[in-house]
Amino acid sequence: SVQDELLDVMIIHRQGVFELLPLLAQMVNGDHLKNQRVTFFQASRLEVSCRDNTRVQLDVDGEPGDFLPLDITVKPGAINLLVP
Repeated sequence: SVQDELLDVMIIHRQGVFELLPLLAQMVNGDHLKNQRVTFFQASRLEVSCRDNTRVQLDVDGEPGDFLPLDITVKPGAINLLVP
């Protein structure tokens, strides 16, 4: 919910193409959170880093972004959203 002031975080664990195809179907049906290779949680703050300090650049909507580590924090009221 936009009003719960939490990030919805979904991690899709590494898998092969043949395991990914059924997951895509599960996502369409809304059953993906039952998949053992998917972890879902909510947080008000999230830190993303690379385990071995590899330099990883983010992709932000198709544009090059910052490098890891990344610290994301919910800031209540920071933006106004129009929700139908």
